[in-house]
Amino acid sequence: AYMKDLLAEEGDFSGAEFDTAFMLRAVLIGSRLAGARLHQATLTGAALEDVDFSSADLTGALLNGAQFSGAVFQDADLQDARFVNGRLEGARFKGARNMPEHLQRMLAK
Repeated sequence: AYMKDLLAEEGDFSGAEFDTAFMLRAVLIGSRLAGARLHQATLTGAALEDVDFSSADLTGALLNGAQFSGAVFQDADLQDARFVNGRLEGARFKGARNMPEHLQRMLAK
């Protein structure tokens, strides 16, 4: 699915399947994506502040230039996920699984 300029602030997408989705400039501030599947999804320039990604599966996702300030990744699967040029201030990764090394380095700064 190709989604450009999607606006869904405080939306509930818990358990949704967005495998291979391409989201350009999506605004999902304060939304719930708990338990959602985002295998191989691409989120470019997305506003994802305060989004709940708890237990979401982001295997192989490309998160390019996304804003994740205050986002929650508790128990999320981040295997092979690529966080590129994003903002992670205040994002919480407690219990996140398969955290990529580049993300660990970003969070250690």
